[in-house]
Amino acid sequence: MKKLFLFVVFILIINGCATVPAYKQGYRTSGLASWYGSDFHGKKTSSGETYDMYGLTAAHRTLPFGTMLRVTDPTSGRAVNVRVNDRGPFVPDRILDLSYGAAQSLGTVGRGVTAVAIEVVSLGLDRGVFLVQLGTFSVPENADRVKQKAEQYYRKVYIEPVEHDRRLYRVRIGPFESREEAESVARQFSIKTNGLETVDPVVIRAD
Repeated sequence: MKKLFLFVVFILIINGCATVPAYKQGYRTSGLASWYGSDFHGKKTSSGETYDMYGLTAAHRTLPFGTMLRVTDPTSGRAVNVRVNDRGPFVPDRILDLSYGAAQSLGTVGRGVTAVAIEVVSLGLDRGVFLVQLGTFSVPENADRVKQKAEQYYRKVYIEPVEHDRRLYRVRIGPFESREEAESVARQFSIKTNGLETVDPVVIRAD
C-alpha cells in the first residue's frame, strides 16, 4: 500500500472557477474585495514597485500590471479608480485586494471584505505568461510536501519564498506560455495533504 499518512487527492474542479476571461477595455465583473495595509507598507509588490498603503492601487491575479480599474461599492454607490500593481488575492472567492487608501476612498475599511463591481478602464501591457499557484504556507515542510506530490504529475513545480510580516512559501507550477494551458492545469486539481491544508489552485499572471 502507498503511504497513507501523506497523500494527494486530485479531483476535477467542474465549476470553472479557475477560468481567466479575455480582458478588454470595458470588461466588467463583480465579486468580493478585501484590502491590505500596514503589514505590507514599504515592501515590494509583485510588479517591483514599493507598496504604498495610502496609494490608489490594487492586487489582481491575472490583469496586466498598469491596468486601470473603476471599483464601485454597489451598496453606497461610491467608486474609486485604482491601478493594478500587485498579485492577489490568493483566496479563491475574492477577486481584488485593494490598497488601504483605495478601501478608505471607497468607505469599506471597516467591513474588511465587501462586494464590489469592477470595470476595466484601460489595460496595461499583457505579457501573457501564467502560473498556477497551489497554495501559500507558513511552514516550509508543508510547502515541500505539496511540491513533492505535485512533481509526480508536473516537472515545473517550485517553491517561492516571500517576505511580508513573516516568511511565507508559495508553491507554484509554471510558467505557462498560454492562459489556456494554465487554466487546464488549475481546473484539474484540488490538493489535500495529510489533513493539514486544502488548497484550491488559482491562475496568476507571472509578470
